[in-house]
Amino acid sequence: MMETISTFEKRIDEINERLDLLTKEHQSLLDRLDAIPGINKKSAQAILSEIGVTLDEFICMSAFVSWAGLCPGNNESAGKRKNGRNGVRNHPLKTILVQVAWAAIKTKGSYYKAKYYKLKARRGAKKAIVAIAHKIGKAVFNII
Repeated sequence: MMETISTFEKRIDEINERLDLLTKEHQSLLDRLDAIPGINKKSAQAILSEIGVTLDEFICMSAFVSWAGLCPGNNESAGKRKNGRNGVRNHPLKTILVQVAWAAIKTKGSYYKAKYYKLKARRGAKKAIVAIAHKIGKAVFNII
Protein backbone atom coordinates (compact mmCIF):
# COMPACT_ATOMS: atom_id res chain seq x y z
CA MET A 1 0.00 0.00 0.00
CA MET A 2 2.83 2.42 0.88
CA GLU A 3 4.56 1.62 -2.43
CA THR A 4 1.40 2.54 -4.32
CA ILE A 5 1.11 5.82 -2.43
CA SER A 6 4.75 6.72 -3.11
CA THR A 7 4.34 5.80 -6.80
CA PHE A 8 1.33 8.10 -7.09
CA GLU A 9 3.16 10.92 -5.26
CA LYS A 10 6.10 10.61 -7.68
CA ARG A 11 3.72 10.69 -10.63
CA ILE A 12 1.98 13.78 -9.25
CA ASP A 13 5.35 15.52 -8.84
CA GLU A 14 6.28 14.64 -12.44
CA ILE A 15 3.00 16.04 -13.73
CA ASN A 16 3.42 19.25 -11.70
CA GLU A 17 6.95 19.74 -13.05
CA ARG A 18 5.72 19.21 -16.61
CA LEU A 19 2.90 21.69 -16.04
CA ASP A 20 5.34 24.27 -14.68
CA LEU A 21 7.56 23.78 -17.72
CA LEU A 22 4.67 24.21 -20.15
CA THR A 23 3.35 27.38 -18.47
CA LYS A 24 6.74 29.03 -17.89
CA GLU A 25 6.32 31.49 -20.77
CA HIS A 26 3.00 32.74 -19.35
CA GLN A 27 4.26 33.26 -15.82
CA SER A 28 3.34 36.96 -15.69
CA LEU A 29 -0.27 36.15 -16.60
CA LEU A 30 -0.36 33.40 -13.98
CA ASP A 31 0.97 35.83 -11.38
CA ARG A 32 -1.76 38.34 -12.22
CA LEU A 33 -4.44 35.67 -11.95
CA ASP A 34 -2.90 34.54 -8.67
CA ALA A 35 -3.62 38.01 -7.24
CA ILE A 36 -7.38 37.32 -7.32
CA PRO A 37 -8.61 36.03 -3.94
CA GLY A 38 -9.24 32.30 -4.06
CA ILE A 39 -7.03 31.61 -7.07
CA ASN A 40 -3.69 29.94 -6.51
CA LYS A 41 -1.06 28.77 -8.98
CA LYS A 42 -2.75 25.44 -9.77
CA SER A 43 -6.19 26.93 -10.30
CA ALA A 44 -4.70 29.68 -12.49
CA GLN A 45 -3.04 26.97 -14.60
CA ALA A 46 -6.35 25.11 -14.82
CA ILE A 47 -8.18 28.27 -15.92
CA LEU A 48 -5.59 29.01 -18.59
CA SER A 49 -5.71 25.42 -19.81
CA GLU A 50 -9.47 25.71 -20.31
CA ILE A 51 -9.63 29.11 -22.03
CA GLY A 52 -6.16 29.79 -23.40
CA VAL A 53 -4.07 32.92 -23.14
CA THR A 54 -6.08 35.00 -25.59
CA LEU A 55 -9.80 35.62 -25.54
CA ASP A 56 -10.27 36.56 -29.18
CA GLU A 57 -13.22 34.17 -29.52
CA PHE A 58 -15.36 36.21 -27.14
CA ILE A 59 -16.73 39.56 -28.21
CA CYS A 60 -17.32 40.78 -24.67
CA MET A 61 -17.11 39.85 -21.01
CA SER A 62 -20.74 38.73 -20.82
CA ALA A 63 -20.21 36.33 -23.75
CA PHE A 64 -17.30 34.77 -21.88
CA VAL A 65 -19.16 34.17 -18.61
CA SER A 66 -22.20 32.95 -20.52
CA TRP A 67 -20.01 30.43 -22.36
CA ALA A 68 -18.67 29.25 -19.02
CA GLY A 69 -22.24 28.65 -17.83
CA LEU A 70 -22.26 31.26 -15.08
CA CYS A 71 -25.05 33.56 -16.27
CA PRO A 72 -28.42 33.16 -14.62
CA GLY A 73 -31.38 32.20 -16.72
CA ASN A 74 -34.03 34.77 -17.53
CA ASN A 75 -37.62 33.67 -17.10
CA GLU A 76 -40.06 36.55 -17.06
CA SER A 77 -43.75 36.42 -17.73
CA ALA A 78 -46.32 39.19 -17.32
CA GLY A 79 -43.73 41.43 -15.68
CA LYS A 80 -42.94 38.91 -12.95
CA ARG A 81 -39.40 37.59 -12.75
CA LYS A 82 -39.29 33.89 -12.06
CA ASN A 83 -36.46 31.58 -11.17
CA GLY A 84 -34.34 30.79 -14.22
CA ARG A 85 -31.80 28.04 -14.65
CA ASN A 86 -28.29 28.33 -16.01
CA GLY A 87 -28.02 27.30 -19.64
CA VAL A 88 -24.87 25.21 -19.40
CA ARG A 89 -24.83 22.38 -16.88
CA ASN A 90 -21.37 20.79 -16.66
CA HIS A 91 -18.72 23.05 -18.09
CA PRO A 92 -15.19 22.41 -16.76
CA LEU A 93 -14.49 26.14 -16.35
CA LYS A 94 -17.71 26.56 -14.35
CA THR A 95 -16.54 23.82 -11.98
CA ILE A 96 -13.13 25.47 -11.54
CA LEU A 97 -14.60 28.93 -10.94
CA VAL A 98 -17.12 27.65 -8.40
CA GLN A 99 -14.31 25.92 -6.48
CA VAL A 100 -12.29 29.14 -6.64
CA ALA A 101 -15.33 31.07 -5.39
CA TRP A 102 -15.61 28.79 -2.35
CA ALA A 103 -11.97 29.56 -1.57
CA ALA A 104 -12.47 33.29 -2.21
CA ILE A 105 -15.24 33.62 0.36
CA LYS A 106 -12.97 32.13 3.00
CA THR A 107 -10.34 34.85 2.45
CA LYS A 108 -10.33 37.44 5.24
CA GLY A 109 -11.18 40.98 4.23
CA SER A 110 -12.10 40.02 0.68
CA TYR A 111 -14.77 41.79 -1.35
CA TYR A 112 -16.11 38.41 -2.43
CA LYS A 113 -16.67 37.34 1.18
CA ALA A 114 -18.77 40.39 1.97
CA LYS A 115 -20.75 40.09 -1.26
CA TYR A 116 -21.36 36.38 -0.69
CA TYR A 117 -22.86 36.87 2.76
CA LYS A 118 -25.04 39.69 1.47
CA LEU A 119 -26.38 37.51 -1.34
CA LYS A 120 -26.65 34.39 0.80
CA ALA A 121 -29.15 36.07 3.10
CA ARG A 122 -31.51 36.76 0.20
CA ARG A 123 -30.90 33.98 -2.33
CA GLY A 124 -29.33 31.03 -0.54
CA ALA A 125 -25.80 29.62 -0.44
CA LYS A 126 -25.63 27.91 -3.84
CA LYS A 127 -27.06 30.79 -5.84
CA ALA A 128 -24.77 33.18 -4.00
CA ILE A 129 -21.68 31.10 -4.77
CA VAL A 130 -22.56 30.99 -8.48
CA ALA A 131 -22.91 34.78 -8.39
CA ILE A 132 -19.44 35.05 -6.84
CA ALA A 133 -18.07 32.67 -9.48
CA HIS A 134 -19.67 34.95 -12.10
CA LYS A 135 -17.85 37.95 -10.62
CA ILE A 136 -14.54 36.05 -10.55
CA GLY A 137 -15.08 35.02 -14.17
CA LYS A 138 -15.49 38.67 -15.14
CA ALA A 139 -12.30 39.52 -13.25
CA VAL A 140 -10.44 36.75 -15.09
CA PHE A 141 -11.67 38.08 -18.43
CA ASN A 142 -10.47 41.60 -17.58
CA ILE A 143 -7.07 40.39 -16.44
CA ILE A 144 -6.45 38.26 -19.52
